[in-house]
Amino acid sequence: MSVIHKYYLEPVLTTLQLPAGAKVLTVGVQKSNVCLWAEVDLDRGWQERQFLTIPTGVDVDLHKGIYVGTVFMEDLVFHIYENGAMNRS
Repeated sequence: MSVIHKYYLEPVLTTLQLPAGAKVLTVGVQKSNVCLWAEVDLDRGWQERQFLTIPTGVDVDLHKGIYVGTVFMEDLVFHIYENGAMNRS
């Protein structure tokens, strides 16, 4: 059975333990926290996934990954990438 869970993202790099095959739905801000929502099947095995929170103006060529979304937090704008997602099968 799939459910939607919320995960908190830290500045720069966050490593999460997610059920295998978790589908990232969106990112946003809730109560001054950058969050990621994913559809997960809790009956599946776990896998480590990393997400980068990059502020506007930082060189994104240094980061390999897939763009997830952009969040606006007061005067700040962050862009979320899944690190290593291009190599994950």
